[in-house]
Amino acid sequence: MKHAPLTNAALIAAFCLAACKHPVPVSCNTTHTVAFNQAVLPILTSNCNMSGCHNAKDAAEGVILTDYAHIMEIVKAKNPSGSKLYEVLISTGEKRMPRDGSLPADQIATIKLWIEQGALQTDCP
Repeated sequence: MKHAPLTNAALIAAFCLAACKHPVPVSCNTTHTVAFNQAVLPILTSNCNMSGCHNAKDAAEGVILTDYAHIMEIVKAKNPSGSKLYEVLISTGEKRMPRDGSLPADQIATIKLWIEQGALQTDCP
């Protein structure tokens, strides 16, 4: 019985870690991994998070593109064509984002590759 408090503390800690909903950034394992924090998030921040668009305050059409958790609401890992994020980037109609079609093809390709790789919250040096 001497060890009961330690065992209870370990169980509580394990439960808390398992219940945590905040994704932990994954380190890149190869030079070909698309880094979410260094490549994807800056693209979305500079093209989608301005006033009146997809920032936390305005949330156009209920979509927020300011952080990994919100972005994953419109991304299906390993399935670009099933991901709303990718679909609006390549759309040719009114659904196209950004509306003026200003996102360069290489940035769209980066987002597609990130989704294909599993849409992980990667953080590469």
